[in-house]
Amino acid sequence: MAMQPREGAEQPATPPRARFAPGELRAVLQRYPLGAVHALRELIGGAPQSPKAVARTDAGTVVIKRRVGQGGREALEVTSRVQARAAEQGVPTPVVVRPIGQMNFVLVMGEHAYEVAGFVPGQAYRGDPRAAAAAGAALAKLHRIDLPHRERAALPTRDRATEDRVMAALDAMAHSNPALTGVAFELAAAWVWAEESMAAAGAPTGPIGVVHGDFHGGNTLYNGSTLAGVIDFDRAAVANQLDELASAAVWFSLESIGLSGQLRLPQEGSLRAFLRAYIVAAELTATNVGSLPARMTRTLVEHAAASTPAQRSTEMLARVAAVARWIRAHADETVRATLPVSR
Repeated sequence: MAMQPREGAEQPATPPRARFAPGELRAVLQRYPLGAVHALRELIGGAPQSPKAVARTDAGTVVIKRRVGQGGREALEVTSRVQARAAEQGVPTPVVVRPIGQMNFVLVMGEHAYEVAGFVPGQAYRGDPRAAAAAGAALAKLHRIDLPHRERAALPTRDRATEDRVMAALDAMAHSNPALTGVAFELAAAWVWAEESMAAAGAPTGPIGVVHGDFHGGNTLYNGSTLAGVIDFDRAAVANQLDELASAAVWFSLESIGLSGQLRLPQEGSLRAFLRAYIVAAELTATNVGSLPARMTRTLVEHAAASTPAQRSTEMLARVAAVARWIRAHADETVRATLPVSR
């Protein structure tokens, strides 16, 4: 689909980081079976609208999070249940603590909802292939979660971006800044290649099921190359699991997290290790494996199209386009390297 000149709407500015009110944390912690609180400190990081803190208590060290999300408080509760179910599947993840006298995980106080979970010490993901493999195996386990119908229905559903929406965003990008025109057209061509490749291969839509919703290196913690914890299930949803696999494969093969960082070309060892571990655990078919390079390319273009003006620059978009070119050039090689261990 060709891009046509059009006016692009301005992206909203990043909201200011929310903070806990005086006395708020201790009032929340009194509702949990944690005993005395010995130390409290706020954490900086994650979604700015969802403040977090660490508390050292008689029962151990915990993380308190003020929850925000779509779908209302029932949806917030179900995302906490997804985290609990992930632990049942063998995914290392913080244990969610129930408030005193409640069956639910989420505590509602006034206008806010809260979640308390065990604190998991660990280091950030650094691109080690063994760490990438551990993450791939964990994602496959997470995708096996089978929720009761009522809980699944409470989760938000997420559909992949449509061609019209992606092309309109790239078109607006090029129209707003002539310096971005060339790379915007290259990204549009990458999207078309991905769509045509999947259609030619007869790739299925993919299984629709429970997804983490934000599975990348920034939401995993490690002890060496051992996965210590998968965190931040706030965006858990029902969506295409192959698309989440492709998105995660992109980010676990890069050394930086997010489009505003210093994107480098994918590390083949980490990419193959991540995919191979997932493919073995999930027993993907050859057709599904063959669709992954196209899905990875589509992920990159979607993220670039959704970037904010503050993130967007010719340099950043050129890096994204370079990664998309690399994936396309190595598509057959990537599939061959992972197919021998798939079914």
